[in-house]
Amino acid sequence: MLHVRHVLRNAPESRHTLAEFHFGADARTGDDPRHIPVTLVQLGGDARVERWSTDGPVKTGRLGDFAFAEDGDYLFASLVVPGARCGDIERLTRSSYLRLDHLIRRQGYPFWLRAWNYLADITAGDGEAERYRRFNAGRYSAVGLSSGIEQNLPAASALGMDNGCDSGGFVLCCLAGKRSGAQIENPRQMSAPLYPPRYGMRSPMFARAALVPNGKGAQLLVSGTASIVGHESLHIGDPDRQLEETARNFEALVDAAMRADLGRAPARSVRLESLKVYLRNPEDYQRLLPAVRRLFAVESEPLVLRADICRRELLVEIEGTYALE
Repeated sequence: MLHVRHVLRNAPESRHTLAEFHFGADARTGDDPRHIPVTLVQLGGDARVERWSTDGPVKTGRLGDFAFAEDGDYLFASLVVPGARCGDIERLTRSSYLRLDHLIRRQGYPFWLRAWNYLADITAGDGEAERYRRFNAGRYSAVGLSSGIEQNLPAASALGMDNGCDSGGFVLCCLAGKRSGAQIENPRQMSAPLYPPRYGMRSPMFARAALVPNGKGAQLLVSGTASIVGHESLHIGDPDRQLEETARNFEALVDAAMRADLGRAPARSVRLESLKVYLRNPEDYQRLLPAVRRLFAVESEPLVLRADICRRELLVEIEGTYALE
């Protein structure tokens, strides 16, 4: 089974750890292939990592500049590209996605379940020259032409890091599996691949969430989610109302997941396992944190990071995992 926890950075690891996201300006790769450095600064509290673990022993390895860990059911792979090599983000994204797909198939885990993309200056540039649009063009050219891809997309997030970060101008991570997950879409939102051209000539290729069989239940992997209804950004300039709209989108995804057919008895309960909040403006942290606790009924403190959201008008983005039983 997969488990996701936010634990203190110096918490003891075990042979069951598949991956650890390390955050902050001092995040570094080190020698452990399971450690993924993301230079987004954590807001408030003690420095923590996001730890993905499993019930079985884990093997690690490297293939070229990719690092990976696997347990026989799941594989985590990551790539960290220094900022100096990230000038042509479209070409880099296309190459990285193609090579990552080759790696997971080579290792015997052909199904993309979840992807994370962190890139410097995500909204720099205007029109089709914006880096996020060029990133989407590269991702589309790598995966968008596959037959039936619109029904077999992973959950995903794409966030912006501050410019000039030495340890990674582009960080790509993927959770892949031996078995496919169920793609979950939000009835309140247009599916991202169907966005109109006003958001870019190549649409973002991701699902709103992925429902993954996990032991006797399932795990819902929620993509980066923001204050978008249909395809429009709502509540411009109001982080409080954006947070509330984001919570409504989470509720819609959980409801859709509870009704999804996985070929087994439907889930009877749902439990929030982890929550990660991205804020554009760090000064919003103190006033939004109580509302995050209330709206999402979190049992432990959410992990809150300073990040650029992929649309300039959006101030909050949230991702998370749920256990369905």
